[in-house]
Amino acid sequence: MRKILILFVAFLLSVSANAYEIIVDFGVTNYLRAPCGNWFQCTPETPYTLRMKSLSGSVGVYTDPFAGGWQIGTGIGNAGRFTSDAMIHDIDNCQTNCGPLSHMQGQGDEPFAFIGARKTFGNWFAEADLYVTRMSYENTNIDWYGPPPKYQVGPIVSHVDHQVSNTLSFGATAGYQFSDHFALIGKIIPTHATNSQYDPVSGQQTWYRPVASSAAGVSPFVGIEWKF
Repeated sequence: MRKILILFVAFLLSVSANAYEIIVDFGVTNYLRAPCGNWFQCTPETPYTLRMKSLSGSVGVYTDPFAGGWQIGTGIGNAGRFTSDAMIHDIDNCQTNCGPLSHMQGQGDEPFAFIGARKTFGNWFAEADLYVTRMSYENTNIDWYGPPPKYQVGPIVSHVDHQVSNTLSFGATAGYQFSDHFALIGKIIPTHATNSQYDPVSGQQTWYRPVASSAAGVSPFVGIEWKF
């Protein structure tokens, strides 16, 4: 992400002597849920609450439109915050001898940087974007009993902070311009987040996927755009 910020600053310096626009997007991201078994379980005995909608936004610098209505821009933003609160068994799809339920809470977000090419069609516009994302997920085991027969030792409290390596993905933006400054927009923001991390609870290398990492690897965003 540091390299992307350096490129972003370099881009700002390169356009400082030319005409450009500052574009701010603000709206709501609806993170798509990961499959059951990723820090929550979908059974009547294991209730959970997931909050997948979040305020989010970005700011970018774009060239003024040139031949054919094209613009090139780059920017940074955050897809927003998601949370989870779940009662779970240590073993997914456990049927018998499951032991006490453990209580797990989590939260995460996904900052990103992007570079895009935008094309205007009258009042409409479309943009293809290349994203670098870095999703993080913070998981707290309030009481973790572990699998049988070890659950008799009682609860423990632990904290696991996952940082996913920078991921390069494609996204898209489309919108309708109501004036020189205001537009309604929709985006597809990539939310890939599967990684191998050391889990101090289990003491082993574990593949994980946060609750907000969908099978499709994207999450929709709707909001407004303002040009300066």
